[in-house]
Amino acid sequence: MPSSQDPHIAIVGASLTALTFTLSLLHHNPSLNPSKIVLYESRPPADQPGGQWYTRGATASESPTRPLLLTPNALKILEKLGIYDQIKNNGFAMSRTVYRDVDGKFLGSATFGGEKEFGYDALRIERMVLLPVLLRVIEDRGVKVEYHTSVRGVVSEDESGVTFEIRQAGRTTNVQADLLIGCDGIHSKVRSHVLGQPCNPIYHGLIMVPFKFDTTKIRYTSTFDPNELSLGVSTKKGTIMMIPADPSGTPSMSFRQFKYPEQTREGWEALDADKDRLAKMLTEDIEEWAAESDFVRSIFEQVKPQDTLVWPVYSLPKLDRWVSDGGKVIIIGDAAHSLIPAAAQGANVSIEDSWTLAKVLSESTHATETKTLQHWQSTRNERIVKAQKLSLQLMNARLPVEEQAKLPKDQVFDFESQSNDLKWLFEGVD
Repeated sequence: MPSSQDPHIAIVGASLTALTFTLSLLHHNPSLNPSKIVLYESRPPADQPGGQWYTRGATASESPTRPLLLTPNALKILEKLGIYDQIKNNGFAMSRTVYRDVDGKFLGSATFGGEKEFGYDALRIERMVLLPVLLRVIEDRGVKVEYHTSVRGVVSEDESGVTFEIRQAGRTTNVQADLLIGCDGIHSKVRSHVLGQPCNPIYHGLIMVPFKFDTTKIRYTSTFDPNELSLGVSTKKGTIMMIPADPSGTPSMSFRQFKYPEQTREGWEALDADKDRLAKMLTEDIEEWAAESDFVRSIFEQVKPQDTLVWPVYSLPKLDRWVSDGGKVIIIGDAAHSLIPAAAQGANVSIEDSWTLAKVLSESTHATETKTLQHWQSTRNERIVKAQKLSLQLMNARLPVEEQAKLPKDQVFDFESQSNDLKWLFEGVD
């Protein structure tokens, strides 16, 4: 922790990573003055125009299609932070996702939790439900969130702290802090200072287009169980996922993957706003699906333009450092690493980042800080690399069978041997 007695800590973003880091910092440092912690969020509050990045009190059926799957490694931390009891009844509890072919034949399953083995079932919950809980807790503790404020970059860093540039109300000003934590995602403005050079995300030429549907409107055959709500159905065109995010499991999500040229930020926003086009992309070949499975067709018949989104698939190369030379600027979460969403670990490892960094900062002295932070990053990277491999394997397991056959065996998730071999992940971190 910075050596000053009342350190000013600046956090870029009000994301899940930023909010859990803030709570973790206060948990591990009870004497820390909450009023000296400031989060800088470029978007407006939820109750103002343009602030619909979450909505206070929204339900899964009212919100955009942005569910998270929280697995035991993250839920363990959220319980220590006093959050778990506030959210556990607001999502869909599950232990595994089952995979079947279009005739209902069992292909395998992927474990994501389990009370008996890991202490928690996994919890799929909408961001709109989770984020307001976290935000309310930090605001109640006296932490300030500066909305409409974008961090443009780091100006300077020395032993006394860090100076960074913000844009607020049409004005650009410099702000000083003892510590700057970049929780600003894959397109981070802070990362280039840490690395000493720009590092742009890598676009994979793919977009995911999610949509919502109602499981009670699916035309089930006798070979499918209507109570099996977390399900992947393997077809010739790929695997169709059923992803519930409501305690009842009735509102659910699925998605399709498409090859698509990279866009500017404005281009992605324009595509996301063109809901009719997204709906057409999802449904224009519905007759091909129908020929193979009426079960699958009954899912795609429910596509509504207003329930679609675009997720461009970006990733980062492995970064050599998450901590600046001076040790005053640190990046975590998607700003430091990114995971393909197939294993649903992006949010979970970001929560781990938040918890472990806050703990390290609370335990280190000024004399040992740099070495301790380097060890922290090395340890975190080991888990991230394993989680990235798992994510790639699960994504490839959803490809058509003929596409899977073209890949090395170790790049495709093996449901028989790997599903029960995830203890290393779900037991979490201390």
